[in-house]
Amino acid sequence: VSTQSTGEEMKTEVFVHVLNKDELPPNYKISLLLEYIRSLRVHKLRIHFFFYETLIQLLLRCGQLYRLHQLLQFQVLGDSVPLACLLLSLDSTYEPAFQLGIDMMSRLSDCTGIIDALLRKGHVTPALKCALASGQEEKCEAGKFLRVAADSGDNVLFYNTYRFFEGRVAGCEESEEFVALYKGLFNEL
Repeated sequence: VSTQSTGEEMKTEVFVHVLNKDELPPNYKISLLLEYIRSLRVHKLRIHFFFYETLIQLLLRCGQLYRLHQLLQFQVLGDSVPLACLLLSLDSTYEPAFQLGIDMMSRLSDCTGIIDALLRKGHVTPALKCALASGQEEKCEAGKFLRVAADSGDNVLFYNTYRFFEGRVAGCEESEEFVALYKGLFNEL
């Protein structure tokens, strides 16, 4: 008979019940989760994503954004791609969460995730810089960058993006559209 519990067992048998008790103050629940996470880290055990996600939701609900920021900045919460993605999705609620998510992806060397996140926000130039810095510019899909640049309405951005990918524009699905847009805007080719 094993006396060691898995993260999934702790989640379903203990924490789901405790966290659903309305009579417990949110700060108590936050402290309980933090102590459990700390304990798992001390013993180098895997931390189920549920605990991070629940802690972050509680901190947001209680308006403890500074505390959340500190926990992330000082890496009390371990780096992971799912946690970074959660942070990226919180930028409308807590704007610095986007940069914290990008920083986490950077520590995880997830350049593709960083590039995708930057493009979703319309940040073409930083995405290109990330691709160049990581040596992944040849792997980048020209169409993805050109679509975001074209949709931005910024002709200079589109021009620079087009010129960056110029040799590879013909290989993307929407190449005719981008070539026509380029010709129409800049009377070149």
